[in-house]
Amino acid sequence: MEERRLTIAGNSNSNNGHLPSTMIEEILSRLPVKSLCRFKCVSKPWSSLISDDPSFVALHLCKGFGEDKDDLLFRRRRRVIFTDAAGNGLHSMHLDYDDEFLNHNNEEDASYYHDNRNRNSFDFDDDDEEEEEGGGSNLLATATELQYVYSELSGISVSMLGCCNGLLLCMFLYDPQLYLVNPATRQSKKLPQIPTQYTIDDLYFCNVYGFGFDSSTHQHKVVNGVVYRRNVRDDDEGGVEFNEEVREIPLPREINSSQTRRTKLGVFREWLCVTLEGDYGKATPTYNEFWVMKEYGVGESWTKMRVSIPYWNLSHSGFWTKSHDLMVFEEKLVMYNFNDHSFQNLCVREIGKVGSVETYLESLVSLK
Repeated sequence: MEERRLTIAGNSNSNNGHLPSTMIEEILSRLPVKSLCRFKCVSKPWSSLISDDPSFVALHLCKGFGEDKDDLLFRRRRRVIFTDAAGNGLHSMHLDYDDEFLNHNNEEDASYYHDNRNRNSFDFDDDDEEEEEGGGSNLLATATELQYVYSELSGISVSMLGCCNGLLLCMFLYDPQLYLVNPATRQSKKLPQIPTQYTIDDLYFCNVYGFGFDSSTHQHKVVNGVVYRRNVRDDDEGGVEFNEEVREIPLPREINSSQTRRTKLGVFREWLCVTLEGDYGKATPTYNEFWVMKEYGVGESWTKMRVSIPYWNLSHSGFWTKSHDLMVFEEKLVMYNFNDHSFQNLCVREIGKVGSVETYLESLVSLK
């Protein structure tokens, strides 16, 4: 069987103008999405490969994940995306996986932080003792606003509900409808409206959403949960009854019955995580611990994690370096070291407090 070949544009030499398709695909799979979107103009075969070949999209995604977190491809394609506290903007920034980023705190950064200290409210406490415990240093980063999202979709305020394989699940104010967005390819898709099959009465509390990838069917799935004061009911995307296998996972034994309603499920690095949540805007109660499940589904693997910063709302951004994790304490970004419990506040230029925060890997995954 003759091996399929793709032509390299601009090379007319018949001996050197062709490379095996596997070699071309291997090279292209290591490039960033922005470059690949430009390279679709090179030729029809390249455009077809990059846009329509599911095996290449999967290869490109796999290369980005990488088994080695020190891999340059992984570091270049991983971005932190967030909204401001009011949800009035969707912003993206790149943070180096290297610890050099943490050590970079030049005079310009320090001056900028000092001038905007009150505006950004990145101090946890004015108490000198706590400042010393936290290390007293601050980092400065720059983010880019993804304005095209607002030009493509209706809505002023945006809320991110989940992230998977480079896709974001979003909801926009004044248009309470779910959207999928690929920030790297600038594609967006409005999801089918979930039929309301319940009565909003005194028992109704709120909606919750989940977004992930089902490896058994190779499909992305959106799950909508309706939370009542007495029970929970789930529906999947499109309003079809959610009848897949569901099983209970026990909470950490140290969480008592009075704290159950204050638990919040999340992800810490690659582990399931449970944090406690206080009342919004109130100083108490605050907490200094949370739990991670080191072995999924095994209740005995819950491990307590301690933090030196009291919190009433805590989550992990999905980004971490060799020594630090980017945590979200209330509405503030913090690079936290769980080895010695020191931390550095991360201030983003022109942004004060943050809202929802996710980390995504730039991908070619289509919304079709």
